[in-house]
Amino acid sequence: MKKVCIFLFLAVSIFGFSKKTYDETKFRQELIDWASSKVGAAYSMENRWGENTYDCSSFISRGLRETGMISVSGKKSDYGTTARGLYNNSGQKIEKDDYGLLKPGDIVHFSPVVSTTTGHVGIVIRNLGKGRVEIIDARGTIFGVVRRVTNLSKNKRYLGATSASQILRNNGYTPVNQEGIINIPKKSYHLSPVQSAGIFTGGIIIFFIMVKIFKKRKRRKIKG
Repeated sequence: MKKVCIFLFLAVSIFGFSKKTYDETKFRQELIDWASSKVGAAYSMENRWGENTYDCSSFISRGLRETGMISVSGKKSDYGTTARGLYNNSGQKIEKDDYGLLKPGDIVHFSPVVSTTTGHVGIVIRNLGKGRVEIIDARGTIFGVVRRVTNLSKNKRYLGATSASQILRNNGYTPVNQEGIINIPKKSYHLSPVQSAGIFTGGIIIFFIMVKIFKKRKRRKIKG
C-alpha cells in the first residue's frame, strides 16, 4: 500500500504539476498573421468589441485570445484590460533600451499622450535595427488598424516590451522552438473607413476646384 501511495504521489508530481510546452515560433507566427489580417479595420473605444472594430488594448487581448492564450497575464480577469493593465500585468519586460531583443509577436508599450488615456500598445512585426521596428496597432480614429514603422529609440513614450515568451509562460506554457524561422506577412494597403471617407471627400473637393479653374481659364480665353 505504501508503494502504491508513493507511485501515485510521483505520478501527480510529474504529470499534474508539469507545464505544457508550446511552440513559440508557431505562436509568434499566428499572432502576426492575425494582426496582419486586421489591417484596415476601424478604431473605436466605444465599440472596442465590435465585429471588426478595436481600440489598441482590445486589439492585443483579442489577438492573444485568437491564438490560444487566456490573456497577457494568463488570468481571465485581465482579458480586455486597458493599455496600462497590459503593461502592469504582463510580468517581466524587455528593457526599453534593449531594441535588439525585440522579435515578431512581442508587445510594445507606450505611456499616455495625455493623462486622460491609459497608454498605447502594438505588436512587433519585424525588427529593422537601431531601434526601428515595424508594428501593427490600432492607432486611432483617423488611422484605424495600421502597419507602420516607428523609431523606438527616439520615442520618449516607449516603456519597453513584453516578449511572446513571457506571454506563453504567463499562460502556463514552457516555450520551445524559440529560434524558428518566422515568415513576415506581405504588407497590404487596406484603408480604415475614416481614411477611405477622407480620400473620397478630398477627391470631390479637388474635382470641384479643378472645374472652377477650368471655367476661369475658359472665361479668360473668351474675353481675349
